Amino acid sequence: MTAYLNKTITKTQTIPPGKSVELWFQPGSAGVVTLTAVVSAKPPPKSAPGAHPAVVAAVLPARHRLQLFCAGVDRPLVDATRDDASSTLTHAVSAQEAGHVKWYYRLSNLDRAIAYTATVRYPTAIELRTESIELALIHQLAGPTVASLQLHLQSGAANGDKASWLDVDDDDIRRVLKNRGVKLPLAFEVPRIRAWDAPGKLKDTMASVHDLNSSSIALAIEAASAELPRGALHVWASFEEAGPELVLEGWSNIQLTPLKIDVRLGLAVRGGLISWDTVEVDFSTSAEAVTWPGWLVALIVNTRDIIRTGVEGFIKQSLTHGKTRKKVAKTVTKFVRGLAHSLTAKVTIYGVTVTEAALVVTYYED
Repeated sequence: MTAYLNKTITKTQTIPPGKSVELWFQPGSAGVVTLTAVVSAKPPPKSAPGAHPAVVAAVLPARHRLQLFCAGVDRPLVDATRDDASSTLTHAVSAQEAGHVKWYYRLSNLDRAIAYTATVRYPTAIELRTESIELALIHQLAGPTVASLQLHLQSGAANGDKASWLDVDDDDIRRVLKNRGVKLPLAFEVPRIRAWDAPGKLKDTMASVHDLNSSSIALAIEAASAELPRGALHVWASFEEAGPELVLEGWSNIQLTPLKIDVRLGLAVRGGLISWDTVEVDFSTSAEAVTWPGWLVALIVNTRDIIRTGVEGFIKQSLTHGKTRKKVAKTVTKFVRGLAHSLTAKVTIYGVTVTEAALVVTYYED
């Protein structure tokens, strides 16, 4: 199966006056080649004693020349000189031009010595292959690791305190994960929840998570559906009911029963990694005040809805965060690559979908 996509090559370096940098590539199909040049920001000057520290780096225009060549032809296909901080040039590639010879983008500096970022984006054709991995094998290998996970949730004393963590309770599994580049325990922050926006000068009521520990964590891989067309990773965690799990500061302690977090991640490939593009969270619990009468607390705040909205929002935000998603996606991708001989480091993962019996990975050779 053949697919068509755009590839990108980027290079950043300082170019002396009158010199140039070249990016070589080979269009594999008809389409549009896009050349861009961006002048790097000029470092801010050192602030004098007592000066305001918020000095923004300046991006100054510079004269530069963008040219697109086809190998073996001296005359450029496109040629433009610009006096800007950034510039873009495009050229349509015909089917006859594509796939035969290499091309190159030349960026020349016609100004002072300065750093540029040169980027070429070009069309190409790739031959896609597939690898099917049985879901039974994935569950067999991943099951013990997931079952050994321990999740501890605790709001820190101040913003930025990473008082919560994810760990495993099996030393052998911890060693295996460490050898694969997964460092545990993983510490993270669980912020306090604003439970009541008090009017006037009254102090707002904040809710803090208190010593919340998982009793079990499970994982399932779900087949593609109309709502999740590539399938999903389904993770759910149940928590111990040791109470109180939540503290309404200055008001009451809250016990949550029963307590379960359900997370469904719609699978997708992002940057060659098996990742997700949708996050569904369901936090099911009931809330009961243990130090103040429940009816009195209910007059002030809708405890259950506030807790549910706050926790679900926090989980969604955490799993959508670029660094968190990429870190988890790298771990998942490394695990999947280890299950298939064809998914070596020399291939790029293009797509993923789940059938009733297998995880199907689409890839191409670089």
